[in-house]
Amino acid sequence: MRKDKILNQKGLALLTVFFIFLVALIVVGAIAIISVTEIGTTRTNLDAEQAFNLAEAGIDWAKAQFSVPSWKLTASPSTMNVPSLSGVVVTISGPTGTPSGSYTITSKGSVSGTATAARAIQVTILLTKSSTQSTSGMFERAITANGNIVLGDHSTIGVSSPLPNGDGIAMLSNYSGSNAVVVGTDFSIAGYKVGLMAYPPTTYSGLNLTTQVVRPAPQDLVPTLTTSQMNQWKADAIADGIAKGTQHYFFSSTIDDINWNNGITLDGIYFVDVPIGKKLKINTKLAGQGTLVVNGKLDTVMGTQWSATPLALIIKVPIGQEAHLDMPGNPSITAYIYVDGNVTFNVPADGTPTIRGSIAANGYVKFNNDNASITYQSLGAGGPPGFSATTTLTTISSSSWKEVAP
Repeated sequence: MRKDKILNQKGLALLTVFFIFLVALIVVGAIAIISVTEIGTTRTNLDAEQAFNLAEAGIDWAKAQFSVPSWKLTASPSTMNVPSLSGVVVTISGPTGTPSGSYTITSKGSVSGTATAARAIQVTILLTKSSTQSTSGMFERAITANGNIVLGDHSTIGVSSPLPNGDGIAMLSNYSGSNAVVVGTDFSIAGYKVGLMAYPPTTYSGLNLTTQVVRPAPQDLVPTLTTSQMNQWKADAIADGIAKGTQHYFFSSTIDDINWNNGITLDGIYFVDVPIGKKLKINTKLAGQGTLVVNGKLDTVMGTQWSATPLALIIKVPIGQEAHLDMPGNPSITAYIYVDGNVTFNVPADGTPTIRGSIAANGYVKFNNDNASITYQSLGAGGPPGFSATTTLTTISSSSWKEVAP
């Protein structure tokens, strides 16, 4: 009997130890499960918080786009990736073609890892317009264009002095379609720390993104010339000609082209009214210094010698046409060149033209051959004298936001 009692006591002790071990194992397992759950929850919360912050950053980016001149929505809704943020997609819907009205912005930020999280913040903004921006900024880069910028092989964009535009962008296309910036082989950019940019969303052709600095920039639209500005230049040219006893205003009431076969030496401001469907043709020499305003189509031909320094060349091209500026031989031009329309620089196969100053076009800028060199150089006063046209600024008058489902 005593032996059985001892065995029973040992069995009871063993059973007790087993139960204690089992309870401890359950407690440890529960703690482990809770810890893993909490880690997963923390990770998910962190991902969600990061995604939410990304979505908010996307909203800030999208709202900033509306603060640039003449925002235009080409499709509604328009979906785009934010260039400076990874994992952020912004959708904007609202009136197309005009900045007035109410827009809705949905920004989704996502984070991938052990979990994927997303947030969407919906913002409704009301836009107003004002006309307060001067055009002087468009002469603060080597090239600024509302359309495509096309350069041939062995072309160079240079900067001889710090860019005053503040964003360090030497060449800016505001075109939002495909191939806004097209360059040939051996394209280079030299000088101060500068970059190239086309206003997104867009595509590039020929740019080596590993060696050439391409970074986001807001639209900086080149404006259309106003009638009042053109009339003022005409009056200035007439007055300047009377004061100097020479002809500074040229026009033709006939259907013929205006031909400057003997060239012209600029001295002050000149204004040329070109008949509709015709052109001003300069085919010898453009010398001196001053401002030449052409109200109509301008063609220079291969015999033209460019030696006016500095030159302010302002061309208001008829709709649907383009200015043709031939660059024969190896001309060196120091000029502010503004074209209210499209412009093509015709470069001969053996030519190496150099343009110092700034080019701006309310249209496209194309060089139809190779070896062109365009170097930004400040010529003073921020552009041609008396250039006071303004462009439309879009401003946010009110905004409200709410969180919506991803």
